[in-house]
Amino acid sequence: MILSKAVGSSLLLIGLCLAALPGVAQTPYGQAVREARDDLNREVELLTEPNHDEAAQFFEKAVQLDPDFEAARLYLALAYQSQFVPGSTDPRSEEMAQKSIAGWYYRLKKPPESGDRSAE
Repeated sequence: MILSKAVGSSLLLIGLCLAALPGVAQTPYGQAVREARDDLNREVELLTEPNHDEAAQFFEKAVQLDPDFEAARLYLALAYQSQFVPGSTDPRSEEMAQKSIAGWYYRLKKPPESGDRSAE
């Protein structure tokens, strides 16, 4: 539980730092980026609570709004991972494991120089 709170606090701090960065253009794309960042803040807060399913839904929305938003993709993989129960025979647990693996794999196979915006 202590580790979970420490991880949650770290995720919240990262999310707040990411959201505090200025400089998004006033374009429809810029609006989507702002919405994705706003969603990221809400999602990170949800990860600090035991409601990982709701957090995953918000991360999915952020990725839909801005598919290049690497931080949202990584948090989405983490939210899925948090819903996996090792040794469980529940199909939902297996589904969350597969989605998490797919999210981490997406990031690992993507070269860093291909527009990584995780630090924005």
